[in-house]
Amino acid sequence: MNKLTNNIKATATATVVNGVASTNNITYNEQLTPGQTYAINAEYLQNDNFLYETGVGELEILKLPTTTTISGNNSIDYGQNVTLTIIVKDQNNQNITQGYITVYDGNEIIQSNFIITGQTSTISFIPNTTGVHDVYVIYHDQQGVYNDSNSKSYSEDYEGTVNASDE
Repeated sequence: MNKLTNNIKATATATVVNGVASTNNITYNEQLTPGQTYAINAEYLQNDNFLYETGVGELEILKLPTTTTISGNNSIDYGQNVTLTIIVKDQNNQNITQGYITVYDGNEIIQSNFIITGQTSTISFIPNTTGVHDVYVIYHDQQGVYNDSNSKSYSEDYEGTVNASDE
């Protein structure tokens, strides 16, 4: 049997087969932080065939993946608002309740540091030119739990055209 510890943050027992320890039974005594790497101390307990041995490894706690989506008006007349709906979800398809988004029209920032709260976010803006606009969103995590993510370009999913008025 093998014992794995992390400075009293986590403990586990593992089965050793052909020199490889594996476990799916880990007890966490403290919350581990995503984005951090922890040293793991392994201790092989002596038996009739093998002597006591120790070793050190690493456990990396990965940040959780995110998906950011954007949708909005397909076509508007020049001077009208474009209303964008933005949703940020985690790997379990649940809305994320912390962090912020930045919305771009090409290289121009439309909205920055827009706090998300787990609900659908809605942002409106008036494009300053006619034509197809490349609008996209970047999600930023503030607590180090989630990976940042980019939406697909609004103009890829929708026409996103601002039509000049005939009047």
